[in-house]
Amino acid sequence: MANDYSPSSADWLNGLSMWDVLAALHRLGGYDRSQLVANATQTLTQRGRTDSAQRITWAAEVVELGALPTWTPPNLPLDRVESARQFLAAHARPKTGPPVTAEVKTAVSNAIQSGRIRGDNGQIAAVLKSGVYQGKRRDDLHPCECDVPCPS
Repeated sequence: MANDYSPSSADWLNGLSMWDVLAALHRLGGYDRSQLVANATQTLTQRGRTDSAQRITWAAEVVELGALPTWTPPNLPLDRVESARQFLAAHARPKTGPPVTAEVKTAVSNAIQSGRIRGDNGQIAAVLKSGVYQGKRRDDLHPCECDVPCPS
């Protein structure tokens, strides 16, 4: 659906459940997402479907913010808000631990230099930065690290 900004893309997006709208928008890059949303909201508004246009705009903000927006469309059913909460929970960015102290960085650095810790540069950099390596390749994941392969 990326790069299809025709009225049919508005109909397609509008026909999806809230979860599926969020998932579709989540998979798109920022530019494609903004173009699709702009087209869909314009098309739906021109057709007098203001509630649908607001629902799509709101869903786009959920994806962009990674949180519920401060506004909710007036006629959005509560189950759609709950779907968005569940989507966000499923796609939450991992929480980071406490900041790594200079003492820990020095100890890790010494262990790397002495050969007691081995790994590729990405692993070592991650450990030095945060004290943790999660064992996932970032380039295979969405920015939220949700385990859904990113589109190329």
